[in-house]
Amino acid sequence: GTGQQFSYTPNDNGTYVATLTVTGPGGTDMTTAATAVSNLAPSLSIDNAPDSVATGSLVTLTSVVDDPGAADTHTITWTVACTTCTAVPPFTGSGQSFSFTPTVEGTYLATATATDDDGATASFSTVIEVVGLKVSIQGVPAGAIFEGQAISLTGVANTMAPVNFNWNVTKNGSPFASGGGPNFAFTPDDDGDYEVTLSGVSGSLQGKATALVTALNRNPFPVDVIGPNS
Repeated sequence: GTGQQFSYTPNDNGTYVATLTVTGPGGTDMTTAATAVSNLAPSLSIDNAPDSVATGSLVTLTSVVDDPGAADTHTITWTVACTTCTAVPPFTGSGQSFSFTPTVEGTYLATATATDDDGATASFSTVIEVVGLKVSIQGVPAGAIFEGQAISLTGVANTMAPVNFNWNVTKNGSPFASGGGPNFAFTPDDDGDYEVTLSGVSGSLQGKATALVTALNRNPFPVDVIGPNS
């Protein structure tokens, strides 16, 4: 660069020598100054870590590294250990992203460690709860409905793995309707209590949810009778 002042940003640790050359009527003069730049450790975070997943779910974690030394390169290592399990070996690996599939319920501590090319390190940890398969029913009416009113329900689960859903409905304790798949509909044909049971199966995992729908009697529509005496 040129001018009375000059700025630069070191992109790595090392010794940087600045040379100043001044040219004037009396000739040229030159001077140098050396600056020792130390390495700084990177900072690290884990992106898109879920708070909880179902056992058997594939979990993918991604590391995000920030380093003031733009020329630094990094090696990322991973350890995921269950802190509440017994005899469950930790998951280990390396790379910017890391995937694992927990098969045992518990609290898992995922730790990523970044090491730059000068040996400086930084670590970041996050907690993931691994739970059994949980299913829930969406679309349940907030209050009572009337007989003859159609009910449309949807089953959801806490896993991205395929889930087989099965529905069963009883009316006042007796079987009334059944079906399969994530979506299910039925229409109460009389007043009473309709209990909906959703069962979910994913591999060796099972989950169940229930909901109660109360149907009220609907007054019959008035009928006009037309005859000779009307």
